[in-house]
Amino acid sequence: MRCKLPATASRTNGALLLALERAEAARGICAAQMGAVADCQEDAERVQAKKP
Repeated sequence: MRCKLPATASRTNGALLLALERAEAARGICAAQMGAVADCQEDAERVQAKKP
């Protein structure tokens, strides 16, 4: 799973602030996705470890 940050070409301070807010939101979504992937991998490893 790859995370994508929104492209930007800000020309004003307001546009730059909006771009920053969008990038921060995208990073938060990405972190949540990576956390879910890590949890899934850990669960799979636990299941494999319990198999005889």
